Amino acid sequence: RKSSKKTVAAVTAVAAPKKVKVARYKLPDPKFLERSAFSNDYLLRELDFNETSALTTIGNYCFYSCSMLQTMQLPDRVSTIGEFAYTFSGLTQVDIFAGITSIGNAAFGGCYSLSQINVDENNPSYATVDNVLFNKDITTVYCVPSTRTGTYTLPDTVVVTAPYSFYYDILLSGVVLP
Repeated sequence: RKSSKKTVAAVTAVAAPKKVKVARYKLPDPKFLERSAFSNDYLLRELDFNETSALTTIGNYCFYSCSMLQTMQLPDRVSTIGEFAYTFSGLTQVDIFAGITSIGNAAFGGCYSLSQINVDENNPSYATVDNVLFNKDITTVYCVPSTRTGTYTLPDTVVVTAPYSFYYDILLSGVVLP
């Protein structure tokens, strides 16, 4: 007869309770936030991380449609932000520090209040030009904020537009390609 008991050595992932919507959530010390962990939590305004958090990954759709979540304050160890992670959230500014080396498609797409994208100059993978997210060499565009209006002209160095790089950019009247 096999035992049905399992031992959990450490908390490695967090998935928020689906029926509970909260404005502030104090996280334990996970290594990653699972796919859709907080998606559609329309009350979530902020997350509290431990100062020494081991968090490395924000899963796909993690904060999808968290319309009240306006800031993204991640622990220093985060290296990966998944696809659609913050899509349709209330982010107004995104700060991508040096350790973030992987950002999924449409991670910040459809954020109707997002007007500022900052990338640490020591980041080996990403850069910004005029609040638009590119790869370090400015050859691939990843995110044009949804608050951009008028006509946007891509830099002459751009050869690739990543999937969803203009996701829900309904205020743009045109895009000029190099």
